[in-house]
Amino acid sequence: MRAWWTTGLALVVGFGCGGKALTPIDGESFASTPEDSGAPTDSATPDPPSDGPGVDLAVQLVGAVPNMGLNLHTVVLGLEPDAPLEIADATIAGATATVAVDAADARWWTDFDDGSRGFAALPFVYVDDDQNGVHTPEEQYIGFGTEGALFIDGVPGSTLAAAGFSAGWNAFAADLVSGELVPHAAGLAGLTLQPQLIPQDRPVVEAQFEGDPRGLRVAMVPETVLDGVVDGPLIFDQPVTSTVQIAIDGPPPDSHLQDWGADGTQYRDWRYSVEFLVLYEDTDASGDFAMTDTIIGMGCVDGLLARWQHCTEPDRAFEALYLATHEIIPAWSVWLDRAEGAEYLRIDDSPPILLSDACLP
Repeated sequence: MRAWWTTGLALVVGFGCGGKALTPIDGESFASTPEDSGAPTDSATPDPPSDGPGVDLAVQLVGAVPNMGLNLHTVVLGLEPDAPLEIADATIAGATATVAVDAADARWWTDFDDGSRGFAALPFVYVDDDQNGVHTPEEQYIGFGTEGALFIDGVPGSTLAAAGFSAGWNAFAADLVSGELVPHAAGLAGLTLQPQLIPQDRPVVEAQFEGDPRGLRVAMVPETVLDGVVDGPLIFDQPVTSTVQIAIDGPPPDSHLQDWGADGTQYRDWRYSVEFLVLYEDTDASGDFAMTDTIIGMGCVDGLLARWQHCTEPDRAFEALYLATHEIIPAWSVWLDRAEGAEYLRIDDSPPILLSDACLP
């Protein structure tokens, strides 16, 4: 069911409480702005709802990484993610994170389409660089769980009730793409989370070449160079061999960055690098790629032109939610425009790469 992702659930912006307009700032906290309409106060306006009871959650971490931290955020699936609100931090012992929510704060509530009200929350994990147990600016989110907590104030509406949810706290499992959620049988003490946004900062790209390599070179060339915006420098450029291994050492040079990713879109003000493997004849015998050289092949995967992308690594929960719901991999990945739908792949999971003229544009 989809009780919490329709237009009736503007959870994170603009719902009121106690005469204040409450708006989360950067997905981290509330800022209260007094209303100043000049209109007289309506004495018949009902009092704001009281907070609901608290709850304890237990999250089993699968594939944990060093210095992992975890916090709980309100979320809205099925809409363009905006700013999930952090509501609690976890303590982690071994592979188990425990989250204690002191109360179901009424500021987190919103109206669902079936007439009930409440909120939903998911656990997010990040690299706690300073190991202080709370997320601080620039600490990288590396994923979140699709099993979380749903609080319903009072009697649930017909849609929620039909799905098996009841008043108070419930455990649910969600589909990130469709927004569907169903009760989670293991309960709030049996949630699991496996980070899905662990980046590849320093991957190794391996490509095969079949043919006579004499006089040929291979280079990883950014779109900014191929479009004539800049001249370089390049990440990799060397004589071709039957097996080419390219060790990428961190982010690309700033001159490689542009406003759109491999799929032609941009998120917020992020900048991207889009790179191609180029097989070329060193026409001018310079030992370096130049636009005057003859391009005779590209890096192909299953006969498709492969694009390697570097994307910003998320340090805010709503950025992590955006990447996961759009199936985008942070840092380095490979992008393929398949007939059945484009996809991003971890470079380690890429099918074989062939330097060939089969995918020349």
